[in-house]
Amino acid sequence: MHLSPAPEENIDVLSLSVSPTPSLDSTNSQVSTNSQEETPKVVRQFYCQRCTNHGVYSIRKGHKPFCRWANCPCKACRMIETRRQLSSH
Repeated sequence: MHLSPAPEENIDVLSLSVSPTPSLDSTNSQVSTNSQEETPKVVRQFYCQRCTNHGVYSIRKGHKPFCRWANCPCKACRMIETRRQLSSH
């Protein structure tokens, strides 16, 4: 008896992917379902790069009108301006 090969089928790979199973905590028998509640949220603060070049760490939000080095002609500050212009294009 000769079997003919099965016709090719389109297989949806995404539906076949295995989702990770929830892990069991070794000290507690409950299933860990939400890890975001366990870890504290880290708040990032961004600093003015021009001020940082000159050794002063000023938080960037709302700082632009008061920046002492907004028009600084030094090499490091010119590099920041050049990088900003390149990334905007």
